[in-house]
Amino acid sequence: SVLTFDFAAVYFRLGNEKQFAFSGVYSEGDSNLMDCLENPAYTSLNFTQATDIPTTSNWADLAANPNCLYYVSSDLSMSAPNVVAGTNAQNIRLQADQGDFYAPPMPYWLSRLPLNVLYRIIVWFRFRLNQISQRD
Repeated sequence: SVLTFDFAAVYFRLGNEKQFAFSGVYSEGDSNLMDCLENPAYTSLNFTQATDIPTTSNWADLAANPNCLYYVSSDLSMSAPNVVAGTNAQNIRLQADQGDFYAPPMPYWLSRLPLNVLYRIIVWFRFRLNQISQRD
């Protein structure tokens, strides 16, 4: 007998994704922050334990990986791209052909997306990934 699994749209962790957690008073010139923003392997930066974060911070425009997620505490209201405040994300902007994306494990805000929105995101990524693989 044969057992067949159909996984449909499955995305695997590549293994080179990096995350970093910050604590203490936020500093725009922090060398660890600069290192993380300059390295495209970073897929998430956690600022939930950092204090005095300016609500105008826009890490996505500075990052080598445009798909990096930035976690901040739920009391911050930030509209910058890819910022997740507690369980809320106002402006997630992902680019299929410009860097890795990994959200360990599926965050609450992503699990709360309506299925039709989540489906459109998956279909878009599959389409873009197929286009990329056909060019190689």
